Amino acid sequence: VKGVASVGNPFDFRKSVDSLKLWRNALYNYHITQKLKERFQNVVGQLEEHYSRGGEKIVSEKVNSSWCLSSFDREFTHKLLNGHSPEHYYDKVSCVEDVDKLHQPVLVINSKDDPLSRFSHVPVEKMKQLKNYFLAFTPKGAHIEFFVNFRRRRVNSSVEC
Repeated sequence: VKGVASVGNPFDFRKSVDSLKLWRNALYNYHITQKLKERFQNVVGQLEEHYSRGGEKIVSEKVNSSWCLSSFDREFTHKLLNGHSPEHYYDKVSCVEDVDKLHQPVLVINSKDDPLSRFSHVPVEKMKQLKNYFLAFTPKGAHIEFFVNFRRRRVNSSVEC
């Protein structure tokens, strides 16, 4: 790998999921959960292999009634991965503590109004100390869409580097 691009990365996944619980982010939370439930339908028939390895029982009705990402993860993801809790899973998939382990050039692109990958959760100061990180932040853009409304009109925004 000669270089890495990180767009809208939720560096601290636990904080990102917590930010989805805010009322203003309910639409994102709902949409992400609906998409995951659709994908769950594609694998529900393969759960016997999970059970044969001694995995915890996954109840389809509970997964399908999940109303937010954390409830989906509580009923499916952490059970599938034999985790202790969704929070344990979030800590394992977060990369906030690992940014210094990459030695290739890394381009980080985030919008400052991203409801999932909140700007305050991006380890900006840590990355500024590393010579291989190149940071680009836009004032608007939401979560990797860079749209401003349902008509999908693109944001005309400057980039801060």
